[in-house]
Amino acid sequence: MFIRISRLGGIGLLLVLSACVANYGAGRSTPILDGAVNVGMAKGYCVDRNAGRQADDRAVVLMGRCTSSVDAVPAVITLSVGAGGSASAVAGGPALLAEFFTSEAGRQSLSRDGRAGDVRVLQALGSGDALLMRVEDRAVGEYWRAVTGLRGRLVTLSVAGTEAEPLGAEEGRSVLDQALSALVAANRSSG
Repeated sequence: MFIRISRLGGIGLLLVLSACVANYGAGRSTPILDGAVNVGMAKGYCVDRNAGRQADDRAVVLMGRCTSSVDAVPAVITLSVGAGGSASAVAGGPALLAEFFTSEAGRQSLSRDGRAGDVRVLQALGSGDALLMRVEDRAVGEYWRAVTGLRGRLVTLSVAGTEAEPLGAEEGRSVLDQALSALVAANRSSG
């Protein structure tokens, strides 16, 4: 299973990242939402500054490999940051989040087409304050997602392969772990 890039409206350009930072190492970050949150980038991945958007105190940021020559698997990483105060939605912790996302209403919220029957949560596990899920959506394939609160905001990270190079479950989990670690590290200083 894989994410069909054509369905994601132009994310295919993500892998030809024109607005990358020259340093591809871990520990890089860039502020969004007027500095409310820092986007941490895992080693080998860069933000596509032309593909994301910020509006109404919310943001969506897209990342992919900085270049085809870096030692990072091809992946599409999507960071969604909710409005200030939205982290209250995850206050119950990973166990309650897992209960919600495996319910019909939760699977409907994960579904690209809004149909709970199109989504299966293949794995759901806690990692610190985050819930990590391996999800299969009939419309877009299999991907990993992390849901957590950060600086008072609901934050989700999704990691998927490309049509040309789908990610295996272990590869996807590894990229998600790296991306989540980079995000948390970039926001550790305040919060």
